[in-house]
Amino acid sequence: MTPRAPLVVAALALTLAPSTALAFHTPEQPITEDTAHTRQKGHARLGLLKLQVGVLDSLTVGTVWIPWVLKVANLHVKWRFYRGDKLTLALQVSSLSFHTRDLKALEDEPGEARVSVFTTEPLASYRFDQRWTLSAGLPFTAVRLDGQIEEGAFHGAGAGAVNNFQLTSTLEYRATRVTAFVLHARYLVVQSARLTASATLRPDEYTTIEAHGSGSTDALDFPRAWSVVSSVVFSWERLNVRLGVGYGNWSLPLVNFVLPTKTLIPDAGLAWYF
Repeated sequence: MTPRAPLVVAALALTLAPSTALAFHTPEQPITEDTAHTRQKGHARLGLLKLQVGVLDSLTVGTVWIPWVLKVANLHVKWRFYRGDKLTLALQVSSLSFHTRDLKALEDEPGEARVSVFTTEPLASYRFDQRWTLSAGLPFTAVRLDGQIEEGAFHGAGAGAVNNFQLTSTLEYRATRVTAFVLHARYLVVQSARLTASATLRPDEYTTIEAHGSGSTDALDFPRAWSVVSSVVFSWERLNVRLGVGYGNWSLPLVNFVLPTKTLIPDAGLAWYF
């Protein structure tokens, strides 16, 4: 990904945007967050966090634009490969990449590292009737870190990986074309880390010590890690407002890293449709 990626998405949005676009809760304009549904061709969504555009009726491209300010490149694509009368199936993939040297908060760290995140998520949505829809997802996230440390007489390089697999479920109830209620649940199946490293230590000009090793840990795997968030979504012709709160182990956006402590989880969003 290049720094021009969010500009490309924005250009697509402006190019494909039709003269009118509705955000009301209708069969033609379903909720796309955590579901298998995609945005219609030429319809764009600009939120406080995300920019998304329907390139095709079955293909949505987007980015979380705020991290780009910190030089954190990210892009996500959702492909809806099946849509029946009741069942809709899709596959969403997303990627994120940044270098620690670009983050000012890490300037004093004695080394540099490249962090890459890739997530693949099969999604399914089943519409029982005009009001009730149930969606499920299986997001798998792989985080990789490659870096090097230079500190005095120590020279080392290492690579680490964190794998994360979750189950998600989203129940939607449409009260009116303006108001919908959403219940979203997550369960952590596994989250583990593995590290490989090599190091060279030169305590004096006559001595060189080399070490190589690898290891894994299940310290990041929290038994019974889960979260449930209840929200209400208001949609008008061009404006969407989402408000909610939940409880459980918070899954950090973009990286899907689950925190060990259960806490209150806020859910808020504001988006314009065009």
